[in-house]
Amino acid sequence: MASNTKLCPVCGLLNPDSALACNCGHDFETHDLRKPLDNQSKTLLSWCFLYLKMYVEFSSFKGRSRRREFWQFHFFWSIGFCLLGFIFLSIVGSVLALGLLLASMVPLLAVSVRRLHDTNHEGQWLLIWFIPIIGFLFLFYLVGFKDSDPGENEYGPNPKTAGTVPPVTT
Repeated sequence: MASNTKLCPVCGLLNPDSALACNCGHDFETHDLRKPLDNQSKTLLSWCFLYLKMYVEFSSFKGRSRRREFWQFHFFWSIGFCLLGFIFLSIVGSVLALGLLLASMVPLLAVSVRRLHDTNHEGQWLLIWFIPIIGFLFLFYLVGFKDSDPGENEYGPNPKTAGTVPPVTT
């Protein structure tokens, strides 16, 4: 990227450095990536990024996922499943509600496998779920509470440090 251009964080288009706004409507003056963000903006961007990542990687079993992504996915999945499950169950019957449950299992398993990869465990560790009580508790600890494996492991770079955007230099 040339030093006299700006990359729009919304649409990804290169714009002249003198541009005040992108063609997509993004205002560079109020949202310049070269200016430090306040804490509220950082939190909002982080939540938006993780929310979008859930949809982009809904069936990807490769790579690593942070604890935060795991818990956020389960939060949104639980709310969505309860609402949609109730609607499907009350309107169209139990067969479609069962279909909804089975369809939602792919993203649920994918984020769990990626979370296991983050703790440097294979996805096959999900099978420990079938050991009564002890298996569930151990798996719950691994995916829900154990910290990321530091640095890069065989499943990819640490998502705590890999997702940081390098500063734009002029």
